[in-house]
Amino acid sequence: MGLSISKRLSEIMGGNIGVSSVEGEGSNFWFTIVLENSTQQSIVYLPTGDLKQQRVLVVDDIKTNRNLMIQIFERWDLEHEVVDSGEQALQVLTKASKEGKPFTIAIIDYQMPNMDGVQLAKEIQRDDSIKDTKLIMFSSVVQRGDAKLMQQVGFTGYLTKPMQQSDLLSVLEKVSGLNSESPKDSFVTRHTPAKKTQYDARALIVDDVTTNLVVLQSLLSKYGIKVEKAKNGLEALASLRTHSGFDLVFMDCQMPEMDGYEATKEIRNTNNANINHDIPLLL
Repeated sequence: MGLSISKRLSEIMGGNIGVSSVEGEGSNFWFTIVLENSTQQSIVYLPTGDLKQQRVLVVDDIKTNRNLMIQIFERWDLEHEVVDSGEQALQVLTKASKEGKPFTIAIIDYQMPNMDGVQLAKEIQRDDSIKDTKLIMFSSVVQRGDAKLMQQVGFTGYLTKPMQQSDLLSVLEKVSGLNSESPKDSFVTRHTPAKKTQYDARALIVDDVTTNLVVLQSLLSKYGIKVEKAKNGLEALASLRTHSGFDLVFMDCQMPEMDGYEATKEIRNTNNANINHDIPLLL
């Protein structure tokens, strides 16, 4: 029934569907459809922060999955390697450790022949030379209690198939950010909230709408930014003259008494004393 519906849908959209199969190797299903050019730009996900410094090993017995990971990591320009079994993974991890270039993260498929993902994780945990590798379980079989079990085995992250590229990036970035100061029971999934970077900074928000002031103050405070508020350009100039040390000014354009454009001109006017004329301004 499913294939019949898929065939009909492909034909309705001006395409076709088919399969090629080789005994002992597997099957490739394909389809074509006719689509209009999208006017929206594609979203590009790129690694940031600690993730750029990681070496990632992917362990999966399915060639299609390995090829997909290779494409993603090459696009992200992350150092990586892929293997097709737990036995090969142990060899590669040990060799890399002896050469002084250990893999920092291993993404491990759950269901593999001979040695599954859980068994592999236990073997890694037993070896002092590679036990510091952060382990991420990659599973297409999701059962209640799996996350707790994986955490007990030694995994620090959990991903389910099929995955979104954004989910993979999110979990990898969170796992790579874990260190010796992180809680012992840290366990990362795609639902784990990201740790927000904290900034030692002060900002001046200039807006005549109280709601805007409150919302922006709330957003900035989550990043540790201290906030002062002003309701128009005149108040902003007074604050900048009175209080030094502002790192940034958020300036509304349309305000009574003195709007954002006029206030910006006054801030940039070098004849005005006691004002940092070079302070960054966001209009």
